[in-house]
Amino acid sequence: MQPADLQKFSSPVLVSCFGNLKPCFADAWSIAEELVKRGGIHSLAGVYWRSKDRAVRAGIEKVAYRQDSQEALDFMRRVVAAKVDDGEDRYYPLNYLAKRCEREGLKAIATGQFRSQGSLQYASSIELFGACGYRAAIPHLVEEALWDASLNVVNAAQNSLQKLYPGSPADFASLAAMQQYYCEQAVAEGFRLNCKSKVGDREK
Repeated sequence: MQPADLQKFSSPVLVSCFGNLKPCFADAWSIAEELVKRGGIHSLAGVYWRSKDRAVRAGIEKVAYRQDSQEALDFMRRVVAAKVDDGEDRYYPLNYLAKRCEREGLKAIATGQFRSQGSLQYASSIELFGACGYRAAIPHLVEEALWDASLNVVNAAQNSLQKLYPGSPADFASLAAMQQYYCEQAVAEGFRLNCKSKVGDREK
């Protein structure tokens, strides 16, 4: 079933499908897109706070995630502050805040706890550190993201670090050279990293 067919369902049915996707024959993001067209979080906030279903909560968070409004921002801030159990550790509410360069979101992403997200999605989060000038993420970028198994994440980390260290080279002779360079830059700035140990572990 194509997303357009979701028009046939009432909003309450669509919300219930977050908890059981089969009746709607659609994924959560497609359902969220349809609900955005119907008023989005404005009409669903009450449902969210009454629901005890983590999948429904996570689905409604995706509705808010697709909206760029003060109401959606306020909703996401409240979700994060309340530490709601949505089964996803509030990744999308936190990433929503991070996309707006809010410290609480950036700080959470910089812990690395959301690496279980797909590499493309996680890479988009890593890009936010450079876009927002969030220097507190430098240790995570240097010690974890630059060493990630996914080149999407590695490239995102490099992009962020180039913005955080604007005088850095555009290209490096090797990945190891780039890792060493940024580690040394971070140490020079005062971050406690062991560059030789990290690079040495890689070479073993």
